[in-house]
Amino acid sequence: ILLCSLLFQRRSRALNALGLAAIIWLLLSPRSLFAPGFQLSFAATAGILLLYPVLSRNLLPESDRLFIVLLVKPVLRVFFVSVSAFAATAPVLMYHFGELSLFGLAANLVAVSLMTVTMNAFFAGTVAFALWPPAATAVMRAAEASLWVTCRIADFGASLPWATIALPVPPVELTLVFVMFLLGLAATGKDSFKGYVSWAAPGMFAVIPLVLLVRTWTMPMETISFSLAEGDIAGIRFPGGNCWLVGAGPETRYNRPYRDAIQPWLRGTLFGRLTTVVLPQTPTNIVHDLEPILQNHDVRELVLCHEPRDPLLQEDLQGFLGEYKVRLNLLHRPTAFVPSPGCTLRVYPGEGHAGYELR
Repeated sequence: ILLCSLLFQRRSRALNALGLAAIIWLLLSPRSLFAPGFQLSFAATAGILLLYPVLSRNLLPESDRLFIVLLVKPVLRVFFVSVSAFAATAPVLMYHFGELSLFGLAANLVAVSLMTVTMNAFFAGTVAFALWPPAATAVMRAAEASLWVTCRIADFGASLPWATIALPVPPVELTLVFVMFLLGLAATGKDSFKGYVSWAAPGMFAVIPLVLLVRTWTMPMETISFSLAEGDIAGIRFPGGNCWLVGAGPETRYNRPYRDAIQPWLRGTLFGRLTTVVLPQTPTNIVHDLEPILQNHDVRELVLCHEPRDPLLQEDLQGFLGEYKVRLNLLHRPTAFVPSPGCTLRVYPGEGHAGYELR
């Protein structure tokens, strides 16, 4: 669309072109509206178009010194592009994936430049192939090398423990507040930028903990059931944020109950804390099935209706729970738990007919 505007010598408007591209895309594939790829692509592009001019106009140093012009300004421009895309895509990333990449802000200082080299080399190689194919090989190898370095940077970032932070799905009202803040920032001029940031940013950061506190403590008890081929798993969120998991599905190569069901549910509970796992039936591979749960959550107690029959498995389980500092509660008779006032969970032990009841 932008190339056509140049061809007909018309002034191009990037936002209009972006909107038209989105409409055409959705006409061809309406379901893409709910796909993370579509949302991230258009959110990042819109963020760069709206926020980058504001940041560069107000935050770039105005000095004409050679060091500032040749080094500081180019680095800051790339950083502002990264920040603009990061801010615009943050709600989408939190909703779909439950994490934000902090390493990406720094990595983009190099990655954006490398991708520029890759794209220019690719287009140059395409033209060279039509004119003289041997020349295209050298140009394409330059593009391949640039892309390889970019991928290695991404791999390095993925290996760092602090590269990403896990966050719950944000409430709708917080997402709206954040989007309104970004739109207001995009609308500011050079004279109003500092004034807007000085009152809007503190106001937004004051609203966030207040909304989270109210939502956390006013949310009623929630019960959800996950139906699996090997049985059912129940998730219970009590007022205050504590969560219990009743049952645990077998973790196999093709069956990932934690990744596909439990973890998305916990992310949507808004700071839900998984504190207790109750197993009415003891799985054959109990250590393997519990491993992803204990690795990612601060579980305090494991309630079993009966111990594994294999002595070696009993020993492995004790060592496994000791490693994660999880207390084992072995039931020998029907037991009532009261995790929250007005909420009672009764667990009935027994060989082959163990069960539970929630009131």
